[in-house]
This record gives sequence, structure tokens and C-alpha cells, in this order.
Amino acid sequence: MFKHIYFNSLKIYIREKVIVFWLLVFPMILAVFFKMGFSGLTDGEAFEIIPVAIVENNENTELMNVYKGIFNSMSDIFDVRYVNKEEAEKLLEEEDILSYIYISDGRLAMTIKENGLNQSIVKEVLDRINEGVELVMSGYVSYEEIGTVMNVQNVLNNVKISNQEQDYVAAWFYTILGMAAMYGSTLGVMIIENTQANQSAKAMRFNIAPVSKMKGFVAMFGAGATLHSVIMIIIYLYLRYVMNINFGDRQIYIILTSVVGGITGISVGALISVLVKAGENLRIGICMAVSMLGSYLAGMMDNSVKYKVMQSMPVIEYINPAGILTDSYLKLFYYEDMRYYWSNVINLLVIMAVCMAVTIFVLRRQRYDSV
Repeated sequence: MFKHIYFNSLKIYIREKVIVFWLLVFPMILAVFFKMGFSGLTDGEAFEIIPVAIVENNENTELMNVYKGIFNSMSDIFDVRYVNKEEAEKLLEEEDILSYIYISDGRLAMTIKENGLNQSIVKEVLDRINEGVELVMSGYVSYEEIGTVMNVQNVLNNVKISNQEQDYVAAWFYTILGMAAMYGSTLGVMIIENTQANQSAKAMRFNIAPVSKMKGFVAMFGAGATLHSVIMIIIYLYLRYVMNINFGDRQIYIILTSVVGGITGISVGALISVLVKAGENLRIGICMAVSMLGSYLAGMMDNSVKYKVMQSMPVIEYINPAGILTDSYLKLFYYEDMRYYWSNVINLLVIMAVCMAVTIFVLRRQRYDSV
């Protein structure tokens, strides 16, 4: 019975022209418009010294001297100026620097004007430095040893893959895959519509059939996951080999990320569908709105939004599947250290698990006396 439900559900999903359009055709069309809009801008750019400013802090001279020593040892990465707050803001506004750095609650923080790879490098280095300072504060190393802990070559190696050139435009196309993954939420709505007896006549017939409700749900979900995984791979191959978008050399990991992201999108749609008591069109509308909002926050319409979110509402970065997926492709492309990538994959799996757990909990609690 499981196999029967699985294959029949797969046939039903494939025949749904609206679902196939939004999951497969629309992302491809959007990629064409992106390609036209960014025509001639996709050539890689060589790595250059990053101009930054550090705001002087006279209240903690010992810590400030440690930071100065670290940044002075990074002259092959950063062109550093030491200024006051007003000068730093002026330099940033005039675009003489990409970021200015300051001490906040004993940690380094940064302010940027727009998004970019170099800004990502600055953030990554600051995270590493803050980790080293925390070791100092915990008593594991001394101030004198922090320079060794923050070895500049290790930082640079972990931030940027040496044989990859910067490609600022590619990140826009990565958001298309993030959006396509979240569009899988419409499949989640369809799965619940065929499972909950109060949502459709099909679901009523399913609930009186001699088959476990959970087994049927898993079969339908598996069929949706199979279809969407294939669609995600097709879109990725289309972007890479037809649109000639540079995703780097880690193709197996890119495909894995796309599949996980697509299944996460379905689970988000299933969760929305069991929680929202409304008609199918409204639930699909909510899923599309959530997908577009997530894509916007991931930087699809304005690439500076992603960093504004990171600065003002960092929690969103951990719960937005489209943003996590986009970030995963960037980390696969630029970072040698796979820990940063795997942390994103784990994040997606956690979101998927939470959505599925709540969905199954709600489905198991529902009973229909009249069915």
C-alpha cells in the first residue's frame, strides 16, 4: 500500500501544472532575467587588500593594543586606519573604506554600508578574533599568546579558497535556488490537503481507507520530496551549465544542500497547512509570501538586506531556510573550512525536523467522528 500511495502521489504532483510551473519553470525564467540584467558583470574579480577603519577606544587601552597588534600583522589582508567614530562614519559614507570596526562590550563589531565578499571576510576575521579574546577572558591563553591563536595565515586560509576568484554576481543566482527550495512549501500544502479529512474530499476518502494515516502521509511526503529534489537538481544544473553560473568545484555538496533545502521547504509548507485554518488558495498564498520574504531577506532583491538583517536581527539568519541555503553555497564556494558549511546543513535539518515533528503531532491528534 505504501508503494501504491507513493507512486500515485508522484503522478498527481507531476500532473499539477501550477505546482510544476512555480517550482521549476518560474525559477528558470527568473534566472534568464537575472542573466540579462547582470550581463557582462559576472567576470571574477581578483582579491584586493580590504580598506577598513578601527575606532580608537581609550577606555580599554590594553585590549585596544591587542587588537592593533593583530590587525597590524594582517597587512596582507587589511589596509587599516585608526580614527575616531566621526571620521570612521565619514570614511564609510565616502566609500573610502568597506567597514569600520569598533569595540562593543569587549568584543569587536563592525558597521558596513553594503554587502559583498570582502565584508564577509571582515566579519569572519572578527568572529575569529572574538573567539581568541574569549579564550583570554576565560584564562586559557594570555594576551601575549593571542597573536599565536589568531595566526593570520590560518584566518585567511579558512576564509577564502585560494583557487577561487570573487564573483559577486553569482550570489544573486544562489538566491534563486533558495527561493525554489521554499516554493516547495506549495507541495507541503498539497500533501496536507490530501491527508486532513477536513480539507478535501480526497482526504476524506483517504481517511476511511484501510491504511495507516501516518504511513500514507509519509508516502505522500516521500513522493513530494522525490519530485522536488529532482527539480532542485535540474535548476542547479540549468544555472551551472546553461546560465554558466560559477558554483565552484564542490558539486556533490551543492546537490546535497539543494536536496536538503528543497525537503525543508516542503516541511515548512506542511507546517503552515496544518496550523492555518483556511482554504487552499489562502494557504498557498501564505506559503508564497513566506518564500518571497525569505528570499528578500536572503538578498535576492537587495544584497545589502542580508547584512542589515545579520546586524539588527541575527536570529532571522538561523530560521530563514532561503538565507541559510544561499549562505551554504557561498561558504562552499569561498571557505576551505567545511565546518561553516556543515553548520548550515545542520541548521536546515533542525528546521526540517521541527516542522515535521509539529506537523505529525497535529495530524495524530486529529480525529473525525463523521468520517
